[in-house]
Amino acid sequence: MDNKIVYQLIFEKSADFNLEEEIINKIKEDLDYAGLNLEKDLISDYLSVIYIKDIRENKSIICFSLEFPEEILPNGDIANRVLEQLNDWLKNHEKIGFVFKYKDDYLFDNLNKYYKEIFDIEMDLRTIIGFIFIDTYGDDFYNLLRDFDIKLKYEPKNKGEKDRELKKRFGDNLENEFFYLLFPDYQNFSRIKSIKIEDIISFLGGSRDFKEMQGKVNNRGIKKEEYVDFLSSIKEDLDSIENIRNCVAHNRTPANEEVESYENSKIKIEQKLKDFWQSFQNI
Repeated sequence: MDNKIVYQLIFEKSADFNLEEEIINKIKEDLDYAGLNLEKDLISDYLSVIYIKDIRENKSIICFSLEFPEEILPNGDIANRVLEQLNDWLKNHEKIGFVFKYKDDYLFDNLNKYYKEIFDIEMDLRTIIGFIFIDTYGDDFYNLLRDFDIKLKYEPKNKGEKDRELKKRFGDNLENEFFYLLFPDYQNFSRIKSIKIEDIISFLGGSRDFKEMQGKVNNRGIKKEEYVDFLSSIKEDLDSIENIRNCVAHNRTPANEEVESYENSKIKIEQKLKDFWQSFQNI
């Protein structure tokens, strides 16, 4: 299996500047320093020019790929260090104007680790939130967000058949509404919808007396203290998780400070998830 990276950059043309040769020399220098002594001809075989085009009188745009066999440069600390040095060299070279990195299998492997971690966190979070809402409402299990100002990412095609369509869509996939939220929505469970006239009419029609109707109005949303405390406690940590989640979703390289914040938040939120269930075992 090969690991491939694709670069696109703009550089100044000149008779004394051979970009491909300089890149090969730089890679060899960094590989030698890492203890991987490869011949230049072999490194040249790993570099392929996809296209090159003159765009100004003295400037060209080039797109090239580097494709290293896994046994030569596997993903890990050495590959990260070699590629970081190459990236810094490309960014700071006096004859190179702009550099963009597109396909990057090494980045994919790094992001894939975060994807698995975030997948587990979000699924555990959905389990707890599902429990909180089911325990709070006790019925209509495919419409648990009816009191909240949160819009689902999935909308039914036929508004007149909304309830039936949602039940089928969610039920067929063994899911509920929380699988169709955007990540920031996990922080918005305190946002209760404003009451409309049709809501009042519905409350009146389903109540035996004014006191029962008043209770329905006042008791919307999550009220149990332990549930409110949990939902409030995860807000700050979710921001850091979401930053890395967005990097994973959009194939971006996380900044060092984002990674550091994520690692700290991951530890804290995983502990909060464990503590939530532990609190029930102690009852």
